[in-house]
Amino acid sequence: MKSASVWESPPCHGMCMKWSDVNQAQNQMYELCRALLDDQNLLDALRNSNFDIVYSEHSDICAPGIWQLIGVKNFVLVSAIGMNPRLYDIVGLPTFPSFVPVVVTPFSDKMSFPQRIVNFNVDLFLRYYLNSMDNKFWRLFESRFPKFPTFDQILEEKTALIMINANEFAETARPTTNMIKYIGGSAIREPKALPEMNFGKPVIVIPMFADQQHNSKIIERNGLGVILEKHNLNKKMLTEALKKVLENKEMARKAALVASLLDGTPKKYRQEIARWARIIAEHGQLEHLKLYSRKLNWLQYYCLDVIAFEVFLVALVVLLVVYVLRRLVRYIRSSKVKSE
Repeated sequence: MKSASVWESPPCHGMCMKWSDVNQAQNQMYELCRALLDDQNLLDALRNSNFDIVYSEHSDICAPGIWQLIGVKNFVLVSAIGMNPRLYDIVGLPTFPSFVPVVVTPFSDKMSFPQRIVNFNVDLFLRYYLNSMDNKFWRLFESRFPKFPTFDQILEEKTALIMINANEFAETARPTTNMIKYIGGSAIREPKALPEMNFGKPVIVIPMFADQQHNSKIIERNGLGVILEKHNLNKKMLTEALKKVLENKEMARKAALVASLLDGTPKKYRQEIARWARIIAEHGQLEHLKLYSRKLNWLQYYCLDVIAFEVFLVALVVLLVVYVLRRLVRYIRSSKVKSE
């Protein structure tokens, strides 16, 4: 990456990522993907392994194509930074940018109007960017394997679960489905017992880049700590932040509550990962976990066809009533004229 230090990166008010670095990483991934497709011996070895299930980081755009080539039938997508538009599409949910912050923004679920404008447009940009990357990698596969299914088709057909490196008690509230499993902290080793020093305490956070801004905002939104901007650090700000986290009883109470909710979750999540691996390996994908909305078009999804039909019926009834009333009025008038 070209950036010398994330400490020197400018303040974030919208999308907290340097997209030149993201593009550079994607270009490197593209070349690695091309090299993988050229290594027939490796592909044969993977194919002969007969994997029942694969766990794959969702940002690895090449992976779905490779798993399709070697005949894997069940994917579990893992996300280190939470949900994004691509993952929401897979499970059949909209993204709700009005109250669900995009993970690369510095917002919580409580956004001002200008923040919602930014969040909405970042959501659109991410959707466009991820789709364009999918198409770029798909063309690489399709050029070598004609009629290769699109990545959207592969992911919709073969994704069994999505596992998020977050905890439901430390995340902004949002719509979810049974396909989405929280596994935040599952890779953390069991800490040594120092509860009086580091358990259930408010925190001071200094976000650097990417999803750290989002995570920090969640901490502030939930009253668990204080955010300090790295470009504005000074003795006075640090002193005030320390006093606040040490003396604010309400903040301490909330931190202790969240700590009690999080207690034991890493072990629980590790057990869940193993349990779901066994279930999927034995039974394959569980269709009852998947929303049928994935198979609906946008007219059906938003019930626009139903609304249009009912509006038509109401309009038809109104027209019939108007027609009958007009005929009735004409009849009454004609009868009156005849009587005169």
